[in-house]
Amino acid sequence: MARLLHQLIPTAHAQSADRCAPGYVPKRFVVEVDITQAPEDPIEELTGASSVLFLPGIMGSRLYEESDVCGDEVTEQQRWFSFSECDQLRLLTRFDGATEHDIYTKAIDDAVIDSVSISTLYEDFLAEMNELEESEVIADFTPFAYDWRLRLDDLLQTTKDPVTNEVRFDSAVDLEDSHIYQTVASMVDDSHSGKVTIVAHSNGGLLAKTFMSALQAKEDPLADKIDNLILVASPQVGTPDAVVGMLQGTEIVGGLIASQTTTRELLNTGPFGHHLLPSAEYFAGSGVQVTTPVISFESGSSTDGWREGFGPAITDSQNLHQFLSRDSGRAKPVTDDLYQPEVVDNYLLNYADTIAAVQASWVPQPNTKVYQIAGAGVETASGITYFTDTECIAGGSLWFECQEYAPKLGYYVNFTHDGDGTVVVPSALGMQAGDSVERWWLDLQKTGGIHKNILETPELITFIEDAVQSTSTLSSLEHLSRSPITTNTGNRLNFFLLSPLDMYLQGSAGITSSSSDEIPGATYRQYGAVQYVSVPGDSNGLTLHLNGYEAGSFTLLVQETDDGEVVHTRDFTAIPTGSSTIVQLPLDDLQPDTTLEIDFDGDGTLDGVVSAESDRATPLVTQEDGQVNDSAESKPNSSPTIGTRIRPSTPAATPPGEVAGVSISGDKQWYYKELQKILGDIADLVVLIEAQYDV
Repeated sequence: MARLLHQLIPTAHAQSADRCAPGYVPKRFVVEVDITQAPEDPIEELTGASSVLFLPGIMGSRLYEESDVCGDEVTEQQRWFSFSECDQLRLLTRFDGATEHDIYTKAIDDAVIDSVSISTLYEDFLAEMNELEESEVIADFTPFAYDWRLRLDDLLQTTKDPVTNEVRFDSAVDLEDSHIYQTVASMVDDSHSGKVTIVAHSNGGLLAKTFMSALQAKEDPLADKIDNLILVASPQVGTPDAVVGMLQGTEIVGGLIASQTTTRELLNTGPFGHHLLPSAEYFAGSGVQVTTPVISFESGSSTDGWREGFGPAITDSQNLHQFLSRDSGRAKPVTDDLYQPEVVDNYLLNYADTIAAVQASWVPQPNTKVYQIAGAGVETASGITYFTDTECIAGGSLWFECQEYAPKLGYYVNFTHDGDGTVVVPSALGMQAGDSVERWWLDLQKTGGIHKNILETPELITFIEDAVQSTSTLSSLEHLSRSPITTNTGNRLNFFLLSPLDMYLQGSAGITSSSSDEIPGATYRQYGAVQYVSVPGDSNGLTLHLNGYEAGSFTLLVQETDDGEVVHTRDFTAIPTGSSTIVQLPLDDLQPDTTLEIDFDGDGTLDGVVSAESDRATPLVTQEDGQVNDSAESKPNSSPTIGTRIRPSTPAATPPGEVAGVSISGDKQWYYKELQKILGDIADLVVLIEAQYDV
């Protein structure tokens, strides 16, 4: 318009003398312009389902490095997922949480891990979401891989290489240029509804809340484009399982994937372990308040110092961080010492406090609906208890004798069934319920599944599909409820083993061990140096087996629980063992005076029994008729009834796929075994002499 007026109306300028002469009449124009504004195109009302962004949990994304380390030549190597400890240790981070090596993930669908070996993680869920995309119910489904080791705020500064699709952290990247921001913005543009639903599992939920909090802080309009946030088993205020793993270590798939030593090292150096710790909101938040101690100390010489400094139990985040940190005064254990609790650097503990405050202060946008989904009914760590154990440090002339004892630190894990095996329910439902925030309970006791594969639950997948499409099929939900789930665990027997032996359970249904899960209702776990087995109290035909792999002594703690409450305990303490020792404990009609059957040298003949009342072994003597009797006179305090329940039995075979023990040199064996060898050599020599001299 300005250009048109400029052409039609002469511009005023200084007049020449001629134009100012008498009689000069300047030109005059009258211009009428009829301007009609074209009508704007009507705004198309977007209808349909939102696009879906999926954020997996910890260890749910593949991580890579271009290197020749752990290989023969420089090439791209997958550091996670990998069975190799060499690959896994390349994932270590520095004290501040920054990566030590050039680790990256990729912006490709396959970078999210759908299954591991024979165990599915997200396979069915991903297939269902992809089907929604292929059928055009949703415009886009994006599984979003990320470097789960890193700080949550650093994940808002990752950038994608447009050529290689490699995604790395870059401190110079702003939020608007970050990989996650650009991904969501692109999905919004293509979405049928102009919005995006975020489905987040476990740690992915913490990333989602950190991202949305950053959008709000910048008053970014993209915050209004997220219509649903579905948090599945997200430890919003932390979980005690992280405390146990950080202090003592934990295994992934029975140690077949990563050992306790490696996981403890990764948890202690990686930011991801720290922002999973129970925060102040865990103990006294607006949404939840958990009073169960995360660490307890029983009285004893190995723990009294901690009781003086922290009291009998830790029930707040400040004391928790103090005990974890170097400021506790505890000595840092060597890497493979899983009996002593690890010491944590303060830098990342401070980060944990900072990011927990961000999580706690986040409030969803008015048009964002939050669904919190917690799995319940699975045995889940609720804390750890330290006590003073006893070990045999000097044996006698026979295997069952111990001449000298010494105190040592022991521990066991406390459990609740109010969780999914990793995250306790209060944390998964950490936000207070309201008009835009809902709480849902999934009964895993009936549906099966645990934390890692909770998204494989068909009913949960249907629920997510309905939420995405704004439909409702609540009437068809059988195991997913907006009311708390009461789990009836009944009577159970729990066994904690601290020793140089492998523990497993055997029955007619098969074996439950570090590598097998065949017995219904039974569980096996390992936390650092402690192995744990739990079975229903009414189980029949089951036998607990302990197979030695080096000389030493063991402690077996037995608990009987009723609906999660400990009603009886008994223990076998400082029992000598060797590299070939086989111990059996039949579980039928287990009584307080139950004895352990021990074949010390693994030759198929029972050598003795141990009473829980005395913690002393009673040797067995084989008679000429082949019957086995106890030798009460060898131990003055032995009960005359001990041994009457013992019958000759053959040692149990090593479970398929397991290693029963590692042989060690003879000088580490007990004296009696060496004596047996000498006597055997003498007998052979006597035979030779008799033959030589015709005696």
